[in-house]
Amino acid sequence: MLDWASPASRTAAAYVRPISTSLRPAGNEFVDPGRDVSEHAWQCHTNDAAVTAFERIVRDGVTYEVDGEPLIWKPGSVPGGRLGFTKLLLRRVDG
Repeated sequence: MLDWASPASRTAAAYVRPISTSLRPAGNEFVDPGRDVSEHAWQCHTNDAAVTAFERIVRDGVTYEVDGEPLIWKPGSVPGGRLGFTKLLLRRVDG
């Protein structure tokens, strides 16, 4: 079971870029009445291959959830012979 009462487990040292943001007003089929929701998604590239789908990451003082299973590019599998990295999606929901 996930424990959201404890602090995020790691801080991201990575390249992070925004990919989407959306607002779901109260009354939307996916939102409880009386609650506006703002959702933000980011793409993250890091050298940390140990990140799992069940973690939270802090980036610039903001806590994000890892959204889905991270994709691991192993050394030698990246075109041009570059070092491997982990690509993952981060998500934050406010409201």
